Amino acid sequence: MKKTPKAIGIINIIFGALSACIGLGDIDYDWGVIALFCGLGLLVGGILQLVNKIGKVLGIIQIVAGVIELGLACLCIDYDWGIISGIVGVAMLVIGIMEIRGATGKAKHIIGIVFGAISLVFGIADIDYDWGLTGLCVGIGLLVCGILGLVLKPKQDEQDIDPTPIQ
Repeated sequence: MKKTPKAIGIINIIFGALSACIGLGDIDYDWGVIALFCGLGLLVGGILQLVNKIGKVLGIIQIVAGVIELGLACLCIDYDWGIISGIVGVAMLVIGIMEIRGATGKAKHIIGIVFGAISLVFGIADIDYDWGLTGLCVGIGLLVCGILGLVLKPKQDEQDIDPTPIQ
């Protein structure tokens, strides 16, 4: 079994926690709920990646967070925070489906990079507002994790390595 590099889990935890804190600070508003679920999705995903619970468990968490984000986006689509929620929701949903299907290739990392960059652009455009900070945090998290996923090689679990030498 391949292990996710710990750096990816740590980045998800950091930016997930930041986004969740922003959400808790504005929980009375739509964007606060959106930020909270964005953050919780990244935070829980990061924790699962650190303890190497990747695959179906991580995929289900990402799908649930993605569906919630898309639902919130539909309610707020007329606002910038609704668009940010939709971007993050699609990214989490697609990456979650790929995780469940056991996709180990570059595609899920490229999706993280693309949607992270889009979220980052929306976050920078609205940087004076809390939903802009959310877009910035989630965008950086997705972007950096996508880049790390492409650059870093997953470690092979010792149990899967055949100890007999090749002749």
